[in-house]
Amino acid sequence: MTNLPVLPPRTPERQALRDLSAMLLNLAAQADELAREGDLHSLAYGLNDLRKFRRDLSDVEHHVEGLVADTMDRDIVNLGDQVVLERRRGKDRRAWQSDVILGVLFAHSLADENGEFRDGREAMTAFYDAVAACVPLTGSLGWRTQALRSYGIDPDEYATTSPGRVSVKVAIEEDK
Repeated sequence: MTNLPVLPPRTPERQALRDLSAMLLNLAAQADELAREGDLHSLAYGLNDLRKFRRDLSDVEHHVEGLVADTMDRDIVNLGDQVVLERRRGKDRRAWQSDVILGVLFAHSLADENGEFRDGREAMTAFYDAVAACVPLTGSLGWRTQALRSYGIDPDEYATTSPGRVSVKVAIEEDK
């Protein structure tokens, strides 16, 4: 067990965050009223202030998440029946060798699981399926690492890899 303090369901700090959430809902109602009144000037300033607040809040969240991750003595910590923390380490991959990966996927698609060569149409279908599984054909073309692994490709061999941000998943069952 770890020595992390567990905030009980009701503390002034947690209540302050609940109050802040209520204030944000109130801001949304005020924005609706400003829109009905056609007050574009106030809406624009409010949007700018909200975006700055979101950046500040994100900075605080990442700071606290880092503190939690650094304080955890192992990757999964159970703080009692209601709180479980799970630390995850990501990787940042850049400079993908996409031409090489495509070649490996193509070579992989030429034979089936038993090593038997596929005919041309079957091989092209297998290649298309592999590419569709491994490349998100969206506006952001980053390779899907789990799908690459399913084809026996280690993503770290085909990209410049550096440690990514550490994140912590918090699962709390609370009385509402």
